[in-house]
Amino acid sequence: MGLDNNGYQRPTYDDIVKAKILKAQELFGADIDTDEKTAFGKFIRIGAYDLAKAYEDIENVYYARFPNTATGDSLDRLCVFAGITRNPATYAQHTVTVYGTAGTKVEMGKLVLRSGDVTFYNIKEFEIKAPATTKNGETADPCVEVTLECSEPGEVGNIEKISELVNTIEGVKDVKSGVKSLTKNGENAETDLALRKRFAAAIEGAGSSNENAIRAALMRVPKVQSAGIVVNATDETVDGRPPRTFECYVHVPGWEKIPSVEKSILEQEIAETIFEKAPVGIKTCKTGASGVEKTVYDQGGHPHIIQYSKTEEVKVFVQIAVAADARFEEKGPDQIKSAIMTYINGLGVGNDVVLSALYGHIHSINGVVEVTGLKLKTEGDSEYKAESITIGEVAIAVTTANEIEVTIENETVQL
Repeated sequence: MGLDNNGYQRPTYDDIVKAKILKAQELFGADIDTDEKTAFGKFIRIGAYDLAKAYEDIENVYYARFPNTATGDSLDRLCVFAGITRNPATYAQHTVTVYGTAGTKVEMGKLVLRSGDVTFYNIKEFEIKAPATTKNGETADPCVEVTLECSEPGEVGNIEKISELVNTIEGVKDVKSGVKSLTKNGENAETDLALRKRFAAAIEGAGSSNENAIRAALMRVPKVQSAGIVVNATDETVDGRPPRTFECYVHVPGWEKIPSVEKSILEQEIAETIFEKAPVGIKTCKTGASGVEKTVYDQGGHPHIIQYSKTEEVKVFVQIAVAADARFEEKGPDQIKSAIMTYINGLGVGNDVVLSALYGHIHSINGVVEVTGLKLKTEGDSEYKAESITIGEVAIAVTTANEIEVTIENETVQL
């Protein structure tokens, strides 16, 4: 065992013990007592245990050099070869109304609110405005709208409403929010599975002016999670696309909640990426209300109009019922939700949500004995159905933990 033409084959603890016993019999005679209860037998097994752990470390080092098997930081270091980086976790933001004495100024980070164990703070200095007079002649209370950011990155801050003030600030009397204060969703760091898929897409067709090359280039743009291309190679207008044109569909999670300046920069970067890979003489196009049009300049300073479209997000709702045994952990429902989210959110543009594919992801959670119920629906459906969901050519399936219901119907005791 070890490294050979078939790759790395790790010897197990039992393999090592057997090899050590054979060597001991060769050196000390066939009648040497190597039973696990003897001092010599225990010595052999202690060494075998340490050696087995060392072989595991060697195996991890071996597989850390391949994108399909590397994990964590090892996978991050390989991404340089594809020209991409892992999308980091982002912070959730909320908007609240602060009431108090007119002219009161609060420095950045001084206003702290919480919901449960999650805290939020103001990301900019603000001043409570003087009272304004309404159309009815009434005087409104001095107030100002303030943006708060979660202190922790990821989905932990995606709480609908926050209004519990943690600290007392002179001049601040009350903090209120509407029915929903969340204005920008926080995103968890990109998973290893999603990053591997982007890695494969980013290196596909590199250096060529074809669909694969354009898609690969788009996947290298930060924040772009998926991309699709529809080509009209005919001499007729097809589905609103002029003859001899192509349309790029780009998916960026939470696009509508990205600040306007940052969004404009991102839209321009996407347009320039398409221009760099587009075939000479072939125009881009856009269809529908989600189209984007940007001007890109070549090396000679000549302007070129680049058009593309944003993908339509199809929100998928999942209803799951499982039977579990004693191995099923308290956080098992959250683990099931995470597995389903990883699958659906990683499908990419134009890929259907296949019902049968979800079973394997659910059964991957420790303690799940049987999936007793599994149904899907989209935002426009009135009821759940045990059917796959067809996603349009230019749409993408998305879901969050809030759209996934997990029911533990019964717990069977493992004998």
